[in-house]
Amino acid sequence: MTEAFKGQAFKGWTIAVTGASSGMGRAIARHLAAEGAFVAGCGRNLLELKETERLIKEAGGRFRPVQNDLAEPGAGQAFVREAAAAQGRLDAVICNAAVIDVDPIAKGDPASWRRMIAINLISVAETFQAAIEIMRPTGRPGWLVAISSLASRMEGMGMYGASKAGLNSLCQSLRLELEKDQIRVSTVIPGAFATNLGRDMPPEVRDRFLEEMRAKGPHAAPDETGRSAIMGLPEDIARAVAFVLAQPPSLNIPELVIRPQMDLTIPLE
Repeated sequence: MTEAFKGQAFKGWTIAVTGASSGMGRAIARHLAAEGAFVAGCGRNLLELKETERLIKEAGGRFRPVQNDLAEPGAGQAFVREAAAAQGRLDAVICNAAVIDVDPIAKGDPASWRRMIAINLISVAETFQAAIEIMRPTGRPGWLVAISSLASRMEGMGMYGASKAGLNSLCQSLRLELEKDQIRVSTVIPGAFATNLGRDMPPEVRDRFLEEMRAKGPHAAPDETGRSAIMGLPEDIARAVAFVLAQPPSLNIPELVIRPQMDLTIPLE
């Protein structure tokens, strides 16, 4: 995405993006705002949200920062209601916020699991539930997009993989519930992309992750943009989300898998 204001594909839209303070969420918010949408973005770190706001406004877009903690009951519901109230409508909700805990289950911390499931799964259900309550009475098209992970389809990804597999199942159920409505539900499933999610990994896991990257050889080396055959960029996910939103409501995109050229796993042991 260039720094300049790009176009008007989503002019007049109000879009809520969770986890907009960094990584994929920031890239999604910037991309959609650059296409004319009013974007409300939430996150725990207000300073980082303000940086997202600065980047968007400098490019000519509109952004409303909302500080919250999606692990708290009702936080996602309050966020989308505030986003809708700001412009009098709600066209799309992108549930991107997530945390990761890849400790082996036999050694894991149940308190960490509970927080992860609260953010990665329960908050999405709450957020989408509130969005449906807003969208359904209008009769207008609406889009609910969840950012999942290929960890949901891999063995040995611990409770993180379980939380993302649960997210996939949640969205599948919602798609069936909303088939006769104008509201579409899509799950974007990324592989390895450069985000801040790794901040939640223990140092020893990050080290093994980097070792595997080096073992892949020269293809793993990033180019001048930061892209490599083994690691994509957050902007790639932003474009995938925009593609989903650009489709007519008569077209259902249940899942969109996007991954770099080469596979990468997170070794847990």
